[in-house]
Amino acid sequence: MEGSLATGDEIYQFLVRPVGYAVDPDTEQPFNSDPALWYLGTNEKFGELAVNENVMEWGFGESNWDRVLTFLHILNERNILTVAQYVSLISLVEEGMKAFDDMYQIADYLKAKRDGVQWVKKETKTKEILNRLLMASNSLWKPKGTRSSSRIAPSIRTTTTNNLFRSTSPHNIN
Repeated sequence: MEGSLATGDEIYQFLVRPVGYAVDPDTEQPFNSDPALWYLGTNEKFGELAVNENVMEWGFGESNWDRVLTFLHILNERNILTVAQYVSLISLVEEGMKAFDDMYQIADYLKAKRDGVQWVKKETKTKEILNRLLMASNSLWKPKGTRSSSRIAPSIRTTTTNNLFRSTSPHNIN
């Protein structure tokens, strides 16, 4: 979300909307049942979640579900979300937490869910491998400056695929 104010309803719709990044290996079509919220807790890119003075930043390979839960809790505490919206989002997070920690497992999970096949959460090293590669590459290059980010209230800022989340805004999320 970028460049405009958003209401609690708009934030909710943004987080639950199907992104369509998870592709069915059988049909090569997007599942359209992969909520944007799942990518906040599982992507391998850096990002930021902020609500007013509460800012949570992460580096490459450091996204996790705890930040997402904290973000939702803050939105709920400030009555930005309705109780029903909060419960729905928490339910989506809990489903994701039980199923995967890596965004590259979402398609396999959705396929198993659709096919009625029992899903067992798999441990992956995608984030760890990416982090090692990044560290190796950083040792080869000397950056001119450090990454800066503006901290305007509430925002979601990540660089997931196709700029899945991108925002800077006052109050709700834009």
